[in-house]
Amino acid sequence: MPQPKQWEYDTSEAMQRALAGNWSREVYLRHRVELAEDLAALLELDGTQQGFEIGSGEGIVARALADHCRSLDCTDISRTFLEAAKSTCRDCANVRFHPIEADFLDFLPPDQYDFGYSSNVFVHLNAYDIYFYLCSARRLLRPGGIFVFNVAEIGESTREMFHSQARVYRGHQDPVRARGLMNWHGIDLIRQLVEEADLTFDQSALRSSGGHFRVIAVRP
Repeated sequence: MPQPKQWEYDTSEAMQRALAGNWSREVYLRHRVELAEDLAALLELDGTQQGFEIGSGEGIVARALADHCRSLDCTDISRTFLEAAKSTCRDCANVRFHPIEADFLDFLPPDQYDFGYSSNVFVHLNAYDIYFYLCSARRLLRPGGIFVFNVAEIGESTREMFHSQARVYRGHQDPVRARGLMNWHGIDLIRQLVEEADLTFDQSALRSSGGHFRVIAVRP
């Protein structure tokens, strides 16, 4: 998997735009901490579980979760974000960081993790990337392990974003640069990809809001 340069950033402002779009720094940080709190409750973390993260960003969620799990392996395609995350989590001895290169997450040990999660990463991926990341998650999780991620389709809350990013794409029409834009996948396709990766799609845990979906996949 080639590592395109658009995942690397020269300034903190560029990193913030990549992570939060038009959100203010304050709103973004509050949202990340709330996300970590929701994950800790959803996964019933009690300090004994091992987890992994796809897309560390600058490590805000990892730092908030560190006290709730035994260990956390954070991964990212961006060296810029990994370095920022290392700095954010410098006092968290149980958090480790790994670059994603050619084999998705297959460099991590199999059957070792109780949970995994990814926030605002799968919304940028094509169906092939989603499938292979899900296959990696299946390999890493213990039986009964849970993987949480989010995706988006065009809906009430996302339609304006779709048209905004469509205008950006029309401006350059470059499929490489377009990897940083949103991908729009209906939930039926996501369900199929989860099942193709030999995971169980937890229909009862599906949450939707105007085009945003939170998905839970379980290793049988």
